[in-house]
Amino acid sequence: MSSLIGFRYEQRNMHSFLLFQFLLLLSITWFCSSSTTTSPDTNFPHVCNCTRNSTFELNTTYHTNLKTLLSWLSSNATNSAGSHITKVSSGNSSVYGLFQCNADITPEKCQKCIDQAVYNVTSECATSKEAVVFVKFCFLRYSYRDFLTIAEESPKIFLLNLKDYVGQLATFNNEVSEMMYTLRHAVADIPMGSRRFVYGELNITAKQSLYGMAKCTPDLPPEECSSCLVNAAADIPTGCCKGKIGGRVLFPSCGVRFELYRFYEPSSHLNILRLGGNRKNRSHQRQIIISIISTVVSVLLLCFGCSLCFLSRRRQRKLLRGILLRESFGDESLASFESLQFQLSEIQAATNNFSQGNKIGRGGFGEVYKVTW
Repeated sequence: MSSLIGFRYEQRNMHSFLLFQFLLLLSITWFCSSSTTTSPDTNFPHVCNCTRNSTFELNTTYHTNLKTLLSWLSSNATNSAGSHITKVSSGNSSVYGLFQCNADITPEKCQKCIDQAVYNVTSECATSKEAVVFVKFCFLRYSYRDFLTIAEESPKIFLLNLKDYVGQLATFNNEVSEMMYTLRHAVADIPMGSRRFVYGELNITAKQSLYGMAKCTPDLPPEECSSCLVNAAADIPTGCCKGKIGGRVLFPSCGVRFELYRFYEPSSHLNILRLGGNRKNRSHQRQIIISIISTVVSVLLLCFGCSLCFLSRRRQRKLLRGILLRESFGDESLASFESLQFQLSEIQAATNNFSQGNKIGRGGFGEVYKVTW
């Protein structure tokens, strides 16, 4: 088998963690000896997180409510939404629960997955008042706490493809981050109560495409969904999947995934964003903005240069005039001549609008007129 899926799991107590490691070792050993595919999806064992510090006794009100809740969740697994939220209360006891199936599977697969999740959680978390179970195509959770509308990020499940990315890793990480940023906003914009899955496709080279997914549970408000996805995506480049070609981060309230292969079956009901065109548009827009800025800067520099040239020539003309005045009339008369500055309208009036009758000759600076004040 050329590649395996890697796992890192955060447990709430050491006993649960050691038990998980033992079960995980058995699962991976079985998959290594029997599976011939390299797809990470094939190697996804179920993962249960059970609270050991909060338990209930069998045949109590809470136990009865929990069995009712799990039955209701299972009976709703074939609905078109692919998820269900419910609450069961009796006496002074309440239990809250939900399930969510992947958007790309059929209702029949969703039903089988939820039945498997119910079996796993009742077997491994028999007396826990709170539990989360992740299975291949779905997840299920219940609790004595009202966790609805609150983004929860524990327990965390990290899964990665053990193959290293070959190429410009920084560029690849930027592509993944850009995709997750787009998917996060798209998921957060989906109304509460709807199927909140968005998939993305992006051509990163002529022969290679990047595929991604982001999801939130239907109970989360938009701001909670967005915040949860930000934290999930932040673990990709620096935490679980650093330098890898694929991976996923799963929280109880949201999750993200990226791969270099299409890990879902395209269909008309899936919300798939083709990001290649958008990226080209953004690149084109950036080029336009850069061109506009370059043009504006060039014009400003040209205007600045022309102003310097004008001021320099004006200064030179003033210096030349001063030299001529000194040569013609001496330094003592320079101040008097420089103070003789008139408006054009005054000169026109004094020369009868430069009439020929007032013209008396021609000098070094042009025609000379008689002035009458």
